[in-house]
Amino acid sequence: MSNSENKVDSIALLLDKLNQEVEAPANEPEVKVEKKKKFKQPKLDKKLLELVAEKKAQKAQEKAQRMAQGEVDRDFNNYFLPVKLLANLQQHGYNRATDIQAKAIPVIAEGHDVLISAETGTGKTLSYLIPAIERLFTLPPGVQQHCHVLIVAPTRDLVSQIHALAQELLANTYYKVASFIGDINNTSGKQDREQAFTIFSQHQLVITTPGRLVKQLETNGDIDLTGVSLLILDEADRLLEMGAGEDINKIVQHLPKRENTVLVSATLEQRVVDLFSSIALNNPVTIRGSHSRAEKNTLTQYYYHADNIEHKKELLVNLLKDLALTRTIVFVRKVDTVQPLAKYIMNQRMGLRATGISGEMTKEERERALGLFKAGKINVLVTTDLLARGIDIEDVKAVFNYDLPYDGATFMHRVGRTGRFGKKGLAISLVQAHDYKLLGKAMRFMKVVIPAKVFPGLEPTTSVSPDALKGERKVKQKDNQKKKKEQKPKVKVRARDKKNKGYPKKFAAYKE
Repeated sequence: MSNSENKVDSIALLLDKLNQEVEAPANEPEVKVEKKKKFKQPKLDKKLLELVAEKKAQKAQEKAQRMAQGEVDRDFNNYFLPVKLLANLQQHGYNRATDIQAKAIPVIAEGHDVLISAETGTGKTLSYLIPAIERLFTLPPGVQQHCHVLIVAPTRDLVSQIHALAQELLANTYYKVASFIGDINNTSGKQDREQAFTIFSQHQLVITTPGRLVKQLETNGDIDLTGVSLLILDEADRLLEMGAGEDINKIVQHLPKRENTVLVSATLEQRVVDLFSSIALNNPVTIRGSHSRAEKNTLTQYYYHADNIEHKKELLVNLLKDLALTRTIVFVRKVDTVQPLAKYIMNQRMGLRATGISGEMTKEERERALGLFKAGKINVLVTTDLLARGIDIEDVKAVFNYDLPYDGATFMHRVGRTGRFGKKGLAISLVQAHDYKLLGKAMRFMKVVIPAKVFPGLEPTTSVSPDALKGERKVKQKDNQKKKKEQKPKVKVRARDKKNKGYPKKFAAYKE
């Protein structure tokens, strides 16, 4: 056999061996695919579980009481309301009273001071507007002029909303309603004074903010509030946060014929009750309304864990795209975040139109943006807590907590913008590691458990402590004082104190 033939045979054998190794690799280690760790929700603390159980027991007790007493017919036809007021209610779809309305309307009509506590979306505004307007119908013809019902609300936006609802209820009647808002520090001083005098002398129902009214009272003493018999303080907890207690006290001093006061709040904290009890309340009747949303489970809540700010943005835009909701509110914490986040959503080209609303915008700009959102021309509204309270926007499909608020009450007000009046709503919170204490605070405040979810393709890669939802442990003041006593006081020894202690011997004679 020639050398060339031997070379050909050896090459063929070598190729066969290589092919066998490729087809069936011998003893090659298997490549292990690392499985992504499943995100684990932090443990629910004992306090939260106790609160949830307490709320469940309270609902069961309320249900048993209703069954024992029988359901009261809440049809407004049985409330003996003035014919025109009843017609206006029915024209706008208000046929039956909600729980808080059924409890509050007769008590206010009887002239008691009342504390109303109910969550957003339960119909608190109508619970005081109906008896307030009913009172106007009882006025004798000779005293129908001047303001008889005064409503004080914390913000201009809320004043405008109450005013719009009151106009609907007073349509085709003799009685007039006016809103008193704006800035009196303008160049038209005389014109402004005349306008204020006209509002309070020719409108039976006036809605205002505390600062606006007090400034006008201080600059123009001829405003007549002596005919006011009913004072209503809406969003009392917010009024307290704004430091309006002193202004309310000044307003009360100008109401000598006030017969009763109604204080309305989503939550009646003791500090709110104590302050306003000392200013404007006399043996008030406390009325708490059950939430139809809680009974019918119309609000769904869950949260997503975000590794960082970029992950949070991706979660937001992908959830908005996936859900394809027609009307969504995104809440942020800072004013500086509003417009950049709205532009970021628009730049994703998802077919969703977004805009922002913040307190830095003028009233006209806010009203225009809000009008576009209500009309459906804007799908996503990015805003601060400016719109978290009192503003009623129909058919909001979902609420996003892009930034979590610092307190549970604000969280409750935010999610209360959706799932209103028996309609289904969705509330989603995007939570970074440092937000879990705030999430736990919100859960304990609302007495609910909010579960975690993971978005496919955007699974979190970080984890949090199992105790992340727990609140900070409060140390008693006495313990702190004991620790301070146990610590020895620090004495600062300066270099100059170490030197020249005593007198040198050569100066001893002079010292004596």
